[in-house]
Amino acid sequence: MLPKSKHLSLSHLKDNVIRSPMYQQLERALPGHVLSHLILILAVSPVLLLTYLLWPQAVPHSLFEFWTTKGSLADWLSSAKWLLVWAFGINAFFLAQTFNDPNDNRHAERVFKAGFWVSLSAGVMEEIAFRWILYLAAFPLLIMTNFVMFGFLGVLGLPGWGLVELFTGILAHVANFFTLGYLHEQLINASSWTIPAALLAANNAFREGHRYQGFFGYVNSWFMGMVFFYFTFTYGLVAAIVVHFLYDLVVFATVYADMKFEAWYHGRH
Repeated sequence: MLPKSKHLSLSHLKDNVIRSPMYQQLERALPGHVLSHLILILAVSPVLLLTYLLWPQAVPHSLFEFWTTKGSLADWLSSAKWLLVWAFGINAFFLAQTFNDPNDNRHAERVFKAGFWVSLSAGVMEEIAFRWILYLAAFPLLIMTNFVMFGFLGVLGLPGWGLVELFTGILAHVANFFTLGYLHEQLINASSWTIPAALLAANNAFREGHRYQGFFGYVNSWFMGMVFFYFTFTYGLVAAIVVHFLYDLVVFATVYADMKFEAWYHGRH
């Protein structure tokens, strides 16, 4: 979800960028968005590659497992239809409550064009980063963290309170409830506690990247991240990329329609 006002930003933009027209904010934010996620991917990839080389049993997925595409584009769109309705409906609701800067309305086409590239960047870079690289890299990190956080007591046959109990006993069930059981196999029936743990850890990182959107956007991004995980597990990473791109594009299409309507309305009044 995008906030409605001249304060729109995709990252930690400088004040002079925030005060600029929306299309300039989007155009200036795009390179930073791509670069920041590329750096994240490149920084985490060595951990992942070393894990598959030295400790492959730590990860219950093959490296390119999620790049295997399942279903057709029609299947993806059918499954995503209510998600796209939500993208339109919730943004139309917020947009209807405020007025745009008239200067933004005059550049509606440029806003939508910039929004297209931002949507494409978000779909490709964020899905690769969070639904693939960070998710897989979380497995060895969680196992080592659990061992340090009293998980080693299990080796000694003693009860302990580590990440295993936290994720499988509490967080996985809470997440399963709020996601209506769509990820039940990964959250509850997983073959290892590390699967729900890695899923939630990667999704929390995705959510934190949207903190700038305010409380609603912060919460909404958590749910959207879980939805994109559903598409990754069900149809593959390419499907998640396509659906993420379309979700964001619907948001910008809604903004574009709102701008055109306001320009028309003010022109007649």
